[in-house]
Amino acid sequence: MIDLTEIAYKLPVKFYSNNIPREIEWPYILVHTNNFNELYERNFTHAIIDIHVHRFRKHGDYPLNELINYVKLVEKLAKEFKDRITFVMPDLPYDVNYFHGVQYPYNIRKTYTYHTMFIPIARKLYRKYGTTCMLVVQHRQKFYDLEHSCEIVNDMLSYVDNNMVYAIGVGSLCVNRSPYIIADFINTVMRKLKLKIHGFGIHLKAIEHISEYERFSFDSTSWTRPVNDNVRKIVKALKRYSCKTEKQRVVYFLCYVARLCAILNYNTVAGELIDLAIKYYNNNNVNVKVKFYGKYEKNILNYFNS
Repeated sequence: MIDLTEIAYKLPVKFYSNNIPREIEWPYILVHTNNFNELYERNFTHAIIDIHVHRFRKHGDYPLNELINYVKLVEKLAKEFKDRITFVMPDLPYDVNYFHGVQYPYNIRKTYTYHTMFIPIARKLYRKYGTTCMLVVQHRQKFYDLEHSCEIVNDMLSYVDNNMVYAIGVGSLCVNRSPYIIADFINTVMRKLKLKIHGFGIHLKAIEHISEYERFSFDSTSWTRPVNDNVRKIVKALKRYSCKTEKQRVVYFLCYVARLCAILNYNTVAGELIDLAIKYYNNNNVNVKVKFYGKYEKNILNYFNS
């Protein structure tokens, strides 16, 4: 078992992910309604429960039975894990690539309809178990809509218990590939709302442009697909592999966390993680055609600092 818990605690930014390799001990996890059993199989400090809206992109909305099942699941998990979990209020992204037709122009309005419906449920779970929720700022990739959504969420906060909301999530970021625009959106929400901010599926390079690390967390599974040129600076995939084996996933996860550490100027820790990844790769005959760059202290860490 490779225990990265202490490293995770040192970082000012909390990184959440799902399907983390079994050999990795990481305290912050993200689960969806289809893989929540991972909560019973791992040691974790905090978990985010998400309804995984993109399952319903062909519907353009949540089927009623899925909303009911989500409530039942959240109630079950709250009873068992109490204040160790936070559940995300159902939201609908404004994304024509997924939610096409007549549905998507109204998704921002629908997001806050669902939030209003779920606030009594969230209040009950918080008062009974200490379970927190996450409200979501949805927008149309425009600053006007983002600021308007912040105003709506800020108004909703006046109707909830103190500390009931763990963080404000910022949606519709995973479809944006510009780290600068992503960071601008997040920093705007930070200025408008004074709670913790969580970015869904953001580009890792956006982290270095976030204004207040101590208030920020994010989730990503991009480490499972080392197809980005930046990732291949660390692990050179001869083909565009996605992770196919558990041991391969361990190597890529270690390298992803190393990149995060370096972006946050924890260069010593980044070097230790790359060293660990190389050692694991050599000792376990990882079944993937990868090659590490030679003297990583110079090549990789200089790249991180450039």
